[in-house]
Amino acid sequence: MFYRSLMSSFLAVLCCIAGPVVAQQAEINFEKFTLDNGLEVIFHLDTSDPVTAVALTFHVGSAREVTGRTGFAHLFEHLLFLESENLGRGGLDRLSSRVGGSGANGSTSRDRTNYFQTVPNDALERMLWAEA
Repeated sequence: MFYRSLMSSFLAVLCCIAGPVVAQQAEINFEKFTLDNGLEVIFHLDTSDPVTAVALTFHVGSAREVTGRTGFAHLFEHLLFLESENLGRGGLDRLSSRVGGSGANGSTSRDRTNYFQTVPNDALERMLWAEA
């Protein structure tokens, strides 16, 4: 009991000493545009790092599935990694490894399917082509 009281007092004093914390506002410059095919692109250039984060999000997920026919959104997420006409079986992972990428991954939720990875800057165009 003594230790609990001591700890409570310590935390109260610490809160008084620390004072309020003010959140810093970070301004991130970006461009947003829509391609002819309807794809919305949000582009941010950061030259301070030699790698690029590639994230593609599609506004489709499990919420669009009907009773008795579920799991398709998640299945389609996995199909991207299985095989493609241009890269063959397992080609996306092989290409990512060959260019020094972190390895592609994905996730599916009720309202979106997301694919992401990190690659060296000079591999960005190649990886966007591979994921298209």
